Amino acid sequence: MSTATVQRPAAMRPAGARNSSPQRKETVARAGRRSMRLTLRVPLLVSGKTTKQVEFRESTFAVKINTHGGLITLKHAVRRGDRILLRHDRWYEEAECRIVFVGSEQGGHCTVGVEFLDTRKNFWHTCFPECGSRPLMD
Repeated sequence: MSTATVQRPAAMRPAGARNSSPQRKETVARAGRRSMRLTLRVPLLVSGKTTKQVEFRESTFAVKINTHGGLITLKHAVRRGDRILLRHDRWYEEAECRIVFVGSEQGGHCTVGVEFLDTRKNFWHTCFPECGSRPLMD
């Protein structure tokens, strides 16, 4: 099983976890992922509530996608655990999501990891490779 060392921001640490530095290193098994991630820019309309409980609608895009959710960019401040609604700009389908990660702000946007509440439908209209798959070699 291949492993990678990743930096885990404080926003992703469980509540009450102690750490002397703002980021800690941990080993994550890539084979333990539920589905493979694809780097793909997908236009979206996102609606939800900000950290101050103000409703918002924002045109944005996903930067990474997988069967269970994706990584999107947002201008509005949201919290881990909040629910938002994604609307696919091409297919006009909607999917309710839970926010599972909020990254640091850069250039007025932050990256937000989302998880679909219903993974039975293929929101991205994409076929994903199985975990552990390797690219074909010529």
